[in-house]
Amino acid sequence: MSCRGSEHQHSCSHPCVDTDTAPKVYMHIQLGTSALDRACPTEAADHFTAAVNAGTFLTKSAIDSKYEEFVVVG
Repeated sequence: MSCRGSEHQHSCSHPCVDTDTAPKVYMHIQLGTSALDRACPTEAADHFTAAVNAGTFLTKSAIDSKYEEFVVVG
């Protein structure tokens, strides 16, 4: 995915974030949390699954570099 315009001109270590996808991921996480608060686990699971599926813009290397200490060796 390439960056559009000047939204990502500075040098950084993370990949370009799709500005349309990030709010969708955030919305699904918020809706999933709200569903859990209302004791609706199926609805919560649907929203969390949608957030993960929409969040495919996150590359493995970006996640690995940030959360390297949480890697589990099986």
